[in-house]
Parts: sequence; structure tokens; C-alpha cells
Amino acid sequence: MACTRAATVALIALCASSLTAFAQETEQPRPWIALSGHNAGAVGTCPDVDGGEGNTCYIVRCEKKAGPVFVIQTTGGEEDDVRSVRLGIGSYKAVIKLDKGGAGERLTRFSDQPRLLKALTSGRRWADLETVDAPFHYTTQFELTNAKRRIEQVLKRCPL
Repeated sequence: MACTRAATVALIALCASSLTAFAQETEQPRPWIALSGHNAGAVGTCPDVDGGEGNTCYIVRCEKKAGPVFVIQTTGGEEDDVRSVRLGIGSYKAVIKLDKGGAGERLTRFSDQPRLLKALTSGRRWADLETVDAPFHYTTQFELTNAKRRIEQVLKRCPL
């Protein structure tokens, strides 16, 4: 069976287009910090803080009615299509349903996900995140350096 140049080019193009459907991104290393601005009082890691690239923040904050929450905040507008994510931190693996929060936010309450809080404060370095039911497939990692200490500071002001 002869392999023509056109067939080879077509096969390479097909493989390349298939890879874009399964986009994966690793956020630039960013330790957890105390946030300011409209996220004042919260802690999190945002790749776009300090000139980094990316548009997603992973945040823990206290809400008056809900108590402490884990928030995925984006500036790209794609969060409306994400209703759940698969999250892995060490041995913790779970599919987490997300509620609509403020503009550009999806969140879950720690009262609904107590194991998530334990995983975020476990001292692990990275968390793996993957969309589950979105019209696009997306995976990424985000850093957990300093997360334990920072999250504990928020929890002191916001009891479970």
C-alpha cells in the first residue's frame, strides 16, 4: 500500500485538529496569596496576578449566607457552560457540581464538599482540574503552594 504525500499531509492535519479538541493547559506557577480589589478578604491563586498569563482564578472566600466557598473565577465568559469539574488532589478525586456565583464565577460550598476543603489544605503542591459536562474539554493544573495557611486565615473569619 503506497502512502502518498497528500495522504500523509491529510493524516497529520487530522491528528493536529483532534488535539485541539482536547486542550490542556498548565497554569504558570503561582502560590496562593491574599487577594484585593473585589476579592478582598479572599485568598487564591490567579495566573494573571503579577503579569502572568491566563484568565482563571481559584479562590476560597467567605459568603454571608453560604459560609466558606471554593470559587472558579474567569474573565473569558466560558464558565457559564461549566456545571461540574473533576478535581484531583493527591488521593482525593471527585466530580464537583458547581453553582453559578457572581459574574464570571462558578462555586461550590465547603458544607457540600467537606473533603474538598481537606484536599485543598493537604499540603499537596498541585491540583488537577478537568471539565466534565461543558461543550468543550479542558484540563489544567493549578498550584496549591501556601493554600493551607491562606485558607486557614479565611476560615478563622468564616466558620463552617
